[in-house]
Amino acid sequence: MKAPGSEEEELPVLLRPRHIYRLWPSITPALLRKWRLAGQVKYVQYEQNSHPFYFTLGIKKALGIHVETPIFRSEKPTLFAPLLRLRDVVDLLGLSRDVVEDLVLRRRIKPFYKAKHAKALYRTWQFRLPKIQIRSTPAIKSLRRREVIDWLGLPAAEIESWEGVRWIRRRKGYYNRDEIARKILALPNPQNASKTRS
Repeated sequence: MKAPGSEEEELPVLLRPRHIYRLWPSITPALLRKWRLAGQVKYVQYEQNSHPFYFTLGIKKALGIHVETPIFRSEKPTLFAPLLRLRDVVDLLGLSRDVVEDLVLRRRIKPFYKAKHAKALYRTWQFRLPKIQIRSTPAIKSLRRREVIDWLGLPAAEIESWEGVRWIRRRKGYYNRDEIARKILALPNPQNASKTRS
């Protein structure tokens, strides 16, 4: 059985205070505030009066838990896809559905919708999380379908559906990297998609 917050347990990138208290009962609000003021733990706060989200890695280090980055199952550094489904935002980043919806309503993030009633895809870079690595942009401009799939982490049917509603075009079997970066990922420069935010 995995111990709460152990190295073997897979946790999201961010944790709310109530989740921290549940995972590690020895952590009190006063202790968490002390770590925060001392700069021992890092956090993000999307609105001035909103609850902060703490980075799991920092909490573990403050507790003295030995952690070899990353804190996920993979032995390699975790590279996030440029686009995430809502369930991935919740499971991997640790943000609740309510928080994500609030960010959209406040126009802090702008999801991609291929059609009016389609499910949203969230642009990872818009969450502005420090030290989050986003999957590298392909170096070549003309991409085969398999290369687009590997880059975005989405099924072929989803990518092909963008052609049907004329978001992107495929010419002679190739997609244009810059077109995807600009129209789908909302990046002014395709090289920004591979940037590690710090």
